[in-house]
Amino acid sequence: MRTTMEFEVRFKDDDVVWKPWDLDLSSCQPFVDYSLYNKELYLLLFATNRVAGAAAAITSNPITELQPGDTILLDLPDKYHIKYVEQVHFTR
Repeated sequence: MRTTMEFEVRFKDDDVVWKPWDLDLSSCQPFVDYSLYNKELYLLLFATNRVAGAAAAITSNPITELQPGDTILLDLPDKYHIKYVEQVHFTR
């Protein structure tokens, strides 16, 4: 549930705070950009009553960017600041 999520936010004055998700946060452009860049957060950009439809639209599209035999690097982020990368090979 988005209302239980918190985000580490750095302000222009370099103040860093953990901020719970709210409409103020979700409507600011840096949050929108962050959510577009981190695709797992994309559905947070939709109103709650539109999430199910948006998710259905996403899952109804075939996966075209990857094919069997492709290898990618998968980011495995630590809890807050470090990203680890794992190699993934698609077989089917």
